[in-house]
Amino acid sequence: ALAPPDGPAITALPLDVREFDQVDAVLDQVLEQHGRIDLLVNNAAIEHGGYFHELAVEDIDALLTVNLRAPMILTRLLLPSMIERDHGHVVHVASVAGLGPVAFNEPYGASKHGMVGFSRASRASLQTMRSKVSSSVVCPGYVSEAGMFFDSTQGTDARPPVAVGSSRPSEVAAGVIRAVVEDLPELIVNPVPLRPLLALSAVLPKLAERLFSHMGAHETFQKIADARARRAGDHSV
Repeated sequence: ALAPPDGPAITALPLDVREFDQVDAVLDQVLEQHGRIDLLVNNAAIEHGGYFHELAVEDIDALLTVNLRAPMILTRLLLPSMIERDHGHVVHVASVAGLGPVAFNEPYGASKHGMVGFSRASRASLQTMRSKVSSSVVCPGYVSEAGMFFDSTQGTDARPPVAVGSSRPSEVAAGVIRAVVEDLPELIVNPVPLRPLLALSAVLPKLAERLFSHMGAHETFQKIADARARRAGDHSV
């Protein structure tokens, strides 16, 4: 347990979201200590960027379990008590990859599209039930300084495209808070507005496809895929 000088005590409980028994046990521990859970932020995720036809089936399965199955299970376990109290909010941290194409990261993109769809459907269900419980999805673009994308670029020349830019982790965290306070359905966290391009992809997908390619987003992830392939080759020698 941590006790910040200017805030409430924080209890950190390690958890492998792939293991249902661990999830159930940790939730029981939290409820025993605090009595209730008003806010769930589904942020756990992994990624296995690379050439899809070369990915191990086990890696694909693990990614979908952590990125999509776990958030759905956690939400399912906590929603009943939230609905009973008519109070609570679930935030799904997805990605811009859940709203548009992301080359060389097919399982990750599929999982984030699934999370966006799950949040949209959950929010619609809660509103139709006239519940005060709500659901939001936050979709960051490239994140600098820390996180999966930052880690994957180390030792490579892959960088966020200038036309897209990147956000700091603190800006993503602020986006999560804003989504809860303002009860937003969806929030994209990125310094450059991306929703017009995403809207264009729904209306004129072939034109949007060319624009995505011109912005250099796909080449960024291909550089990461190539770097990982080289490292895997080095380790196999």
